[in-house]
Amino acid sequence: MMFSSSGVTLVLGLVLAVLPLPMMANVNNSVKVEEKMSKSASMLKVLYPLGQSEDLPECDRWSVCSRVDTYSRPWVEKLCACKDGRTCSTSLHANDGHTVMDRTRQYKVCESADHLPTCRFFKDITWTHITGGDDSNRFQQRVHCKCPPNSATYISGRDIRTNSKGAVVYYYHFSCSPESSMRCRRKEPCRLFTVRKRFPVEEVTTSTLCSCPPKSPCPARHTDPFVLSDSDRPRDGTRTYSGYCGGSGNL
Repeated sequence: MMFSSSGVTLVLGLVLAVLPLPMMANVNNSVKVEEKMSKSASMLKVLYPLGQSEDLPECDRWSVCSRVDTYSRPWVEKLCACKDGRTCSTSLHANDGHTVMDRTRQYKVCESADHLPTCRFFKDITWTHITGGDDSNRFQQRVHCKCPPNSATYISGRDIRTNSKGAVVYYYHFSCSPESSMRCRRKEPCRLFTVRKRFPVEEVTTSTLCSCPPKSPCPARHTDPFVLSDSDRPRDGTRTYSGYCGGSGNL
């Protein structure tokens, strides 16, 4: 059956006319969110450990090929190149099938993240940071399992090894723990922020320490109200901030 352009316009107008207004609003909101995400992805700042993309080493199995930071303005750091011509995801969406989440960071792997097992609290190593070796400036991150929802990561161990060429390699192991459910005491920080300047971006790591009472939210960013910077001079461009539960009398 053939429709003229005027007929298609008429049918589309009738469909939109019978759609409930809330449904139309949801459709419009979804489109706006998608447009915003697409625009943010197209404006991503891209960092490389050394040189440019052609200098990237080949990824080992379950190595993080790129790290996407969504703390404020999104940026991505490319660490290695996937094998067999596969493309490493730089999507801002965590449901791309290649993402392991850690607060505001997305770790992208070449393999399907759905095949990763779920870590046990305090027992399993979720990922390992590897530095040193033949190229002392190279950084690798290998993922072993995914933390359960509402988890925090912490350094659970460190190894120093020597590779076949006699170079020293450092391994830093991270494990999962449940987020703290302890209620914050008066004048006790609820969240710590570590801000490292990496031109042209900032790398921010957050650590939740305790839970704020109702109607006194914990700051989500180091630029929010109820956040104090440390009094020490920053080392290597790194500064720490303490966030306190919102409301009077907490600072």
